[in-house]
Amino acid sequence: MSLESTTVRVADNGRLSLPTKQRRMIGLENGGMVVVTVEEGEIRIKPVRTVVEHLQNGLSAYFTNKRNNVEEFIAERKTEWLLLGSGVVRSTVMRASPR
Repeated sequence: MSLESTTVRVADNGRLSLPTKQRRMIGLENGGMVVVTVEEGEIRIKPVRTVVEHLQNGLSAYFTNKRNNVEEFIAERKTEWLLLGSGVVRSTVMRASPR
């Protein structure tokens, strides 16, 4: 990633305008949601999609071969529900008695 610096003014109400060139560099030419953090005395602005991709990449190792898709999860829950409904498996949920 290249380093681009531009001086901008922060208004009294805290607003600032990001220069077009920098917005294009990070894919925000039409606006969008960003995450604003303060790290080591610097304000850092990152597109939400960049933060989400970073988190997904970091967490993917923990979920590999565990539950590959939503359909598998739903099938497991459906089987569980059918077994509970048929009485094959007893629920461990305890209900409070009315007083």
